[in-house]
Amino acid sequence: MLSRSDSNDFTSYLLSSKALLSGFNPYIAQSPFSYIYPLTFAFFLIPFTAIPESIIQIVWFIFNVWMLYYSALFLMKMENNFLLEYKYSVLALTAVILLNFIQNNLVNAQVNILIVFLCIQFFIFYKGGKDNLSAIFLAMAISIKIFPVFILLFLLFRNKYRHVLLIMLFTFLFLAIPAIVTGDKIIAYYIYYFNNIIYVHNIPTISFLTGMIFNLPGLIGLIYPGFFHGMITYLLNFIFVAFLFLIVFYYYKRLNDWFLFPILFIGFLLISPISETHHLIFLFPCIMIIIVNFFSKKNLPDYFDWTLIFFIITSIVLSKFIRFFYLIFILSTLILYIKRMLQEYSSIADEEFTVPLSK
Repeated sequence: MLSRSDSNDFTSYLLSSKALLSGFNPYIAQSPFSYIYPLTFAFFLIPFTAIPESIIQIVWFIFNVWMLYYSALFLMKMENNFLLEYKYSVLALTAVILLNFIQNNLVNAQVNILIVFLCIQFFIFYKGGKDNLSAIFLAMAISIKIFPVFILLFLLFRNKYRHVLLIMLFTFLFLAIPAIVTGDKIIAYYIYYFNNIIYVHNIPTISFLTGMIFNLPGLIGLIYPGFFHGMITYLLNFIFVAFLFLIVFYYYKRLNDWFLFPILFIGFLLISPISETHHLIFLFPCIMIIIVNFFSKKNLPDYFDWTLIFFIITSIVLSKFIRFFYLIFILSTLILYIKRMLQEYSSIADEEFTVPLSK
């Protein structure tokens, strides 16, 4: 990838970081790919701009592989009924199913695996009662790529209002920290970011032309192009998706936080205004847990499970030819994971209503 004239996305991140350090607007830097994130990530990369690009690219690649592997181990360990002797079988199956999306992120040096890793770190410290550390990790993820703001919905449902405020505070600090090198230019940069990046990218006409859609506005825009109304449509979509997830959370409110958390990554896709192949790595937590559950002695797969697995694999293959099938892939994964939640909920109910026999 480094031998190509446009290289990969990480090359653009580094060029934007150099522009930020030099006092230029990183959003209009002469990069092969436009920088479309808040200034935080470009600021964090400043120390690495002094390293030869070939070296830092290799380091970034290895770091992404490690983050993915670490996240996979955590997801497996969280399943109480899973035997670690099946660890490599689960890793292999997950890698095969998600191969296209994993290699897309690695080869194009995307930032999505980092986002998955930071969100999982948030959950680890959240469950450990370390609010400050969990808030820092989630705030870092939000300040790099806005999607993880969807996790706040989960915290609000659990009445973690102080935690939400703490995350918002750290997010503001991360968004503002580039002022160390930009000074008061940071305001102009963020105004440019909103007017020329956020607003423009809420009209993804390319998605309509290719048929690659992950959300309701995309589906509406594909069928009725004249109905599409830009940003307001995506704000309404966010409200709609949030409402559906709140219904799911309310119905399964007695479940442990662990069973609710992974489904939020699917929410990232459903609220995203841009539909791109590398974003589908956000299905990694749910796919991993679904496969782990198949190796669990507690819930053996039934015909419904195998049917949905068939839909998942078939939709991935067909999406190579018709990109609309990516939406089928997302929805099939969502349904299969909700079924897993239902199985766990039913087992809890059975345990509560079981009356021990008297001697």
